[in-house]
Amino acid sequence: MNNILEGLLKAVSDWNGKFTGAFNIRENGQCAGRQSTKNIKIESKADQPGLDIRILPGTKGETVSIPACVTHGGVDDLVYNDFYVGEGADVTIVAGCGVHTESDELARHNGIHRFFLEKGARVTYLEKHVGTGKGAGVRSIDPVTEIFLDEGAVMIMDTSQIGGVDKSLRKTSATLAAGAKLHIHERILTEHEQQARTEFEVRMNGEGAGTDLISRSVARGSSRQSYRSVIIGNAPCTGHSECDAIIADNGAVDAAPELSANHADAALIHEAAIGKIAGEQILKPNRRLRPKSSKASCADKEEIHETARTADLQPARRPRRKDPPGGDAFSHPRARRTGGGIRPPGRRAGRYRTRRKLGGRGFLRRDACHGSLPCPAFAGIFAGHAARGRASRGAQGCTDADQCRLGLQRATRGTVQGTRSDLRGQRKRTYLRARRFVKSWSSFRATNP
Repeated sequence: MNNILEGLLKAVSDWNGKFTGAFNIRENGQCAGRQSTKNIKIESKADQPGLDIRILPGTKGETVSIPACVTHGGVDDLVYNDFYVGEGADVTIVAGCGVHTESDELARHNGIHRFFLEKGARVTYLEKHVGTGKGAGVRSIDPVTEIFLDEGAVMIMDTSQIGGVDKSLRKTSATLAAGAKLHIHERILTEHEQQARTEFEVRMNGEGAGTDLISRSVARGSSRQSYRSVIIGNAPCTGHSECDAIIADNGAVDAAPELSANHADAALIHEAAIGKIAGEQILKPNRRLRPKSSKASCADKEEIHETARTADLQPARRPRRKDPPGGDAFSHPRARRTGGGIRPPGRRAGRYRTRRKLGGRGFLRRDACHGSLPCPAFAGIFAGHAARGRASRGAQGCTDADQCRLGLQRATRGTVQGTRSDLRGQRKRTYLRARRFVKSWSSFRATNP
């Protein structure tokens, strides 16, 4: 085993010097190593290149690895692999592919995989594709996947193209019986002049069948991607398709969803989001993954404030309590005096040490005019309506102008302090809310890369 093959195996199948369980290593169209187990049998096809992998019913917790690698140019590898999974089995299948070339010749692998899952079987299918080498030759990977799920079978497919592949055409088709579930999560990265095309087609023919197709992609440089999904519901079923693409530089992404509901109880949904951002922002969500106990740095705080401004976040406001029957909240018999002011029962003192809104019903200060009642004179004077203030003061029988002036000065001084305190509290609430928004979004991105 040469260094190129070892590097490709590590990249596509997490190889650490050996495989545990059943495996088959394919190098440049030939078998480079094989091992079967008691419950998993791997045999070569007699009529065409490829393998028959048979997993006995009831097999639990075992893994089968079938990586395929092309280590030099001038190789066009075609392989047919069929997987037969017995009833009630629960296994993991790892099928990565890597192509490498240092010349101007083509390096290509085309793997056609078919899965036959019997009743109640469950398969987790992991697939990674990568291209390496400094040669000018085209690195191409064109996988074809055909899935047949019997009643109650479940298949989880996690496939990714992690870079270096110049051309790829990824075709996946599935047929689901009653109660069968299919989950596909695809991640693709293209750069330079690379091209990638994805085609999904899922037919749900049984009651209770469900599928979830999710594609995440990044198109950099002048690369181009195309996404097409077709979900057909022929029975009471659920289907969801989602395409989320990020464009950097001059990349281009096409998304073409298609939903066909042939039954009244078929619920089918499609979502698509394509956006262009700066290249350095692609890894931005990863910086938000920090423990809750750690403090945000200055750069993080600036980012949170920017998020709050762009998202137009507003601080949460406490609902205003209605006045009790028979009078306003200030004249309530249970109103308490704190800090020189009066507040209604059950409310914080800080909000009632000074006036209410500008031009409102006035201030509540024990040493101002009428004690526990709002002073209309203060409301008029503070709002700038001196004439109305004097008239109000005279109407209320307040003849001590100095006392009113003293109360106004004290109330105004307290109002300024209270206003500053309110601004600080508002900024803090806005900051904390923005931080919670960023953390929740980062958590979602961490669980849905």
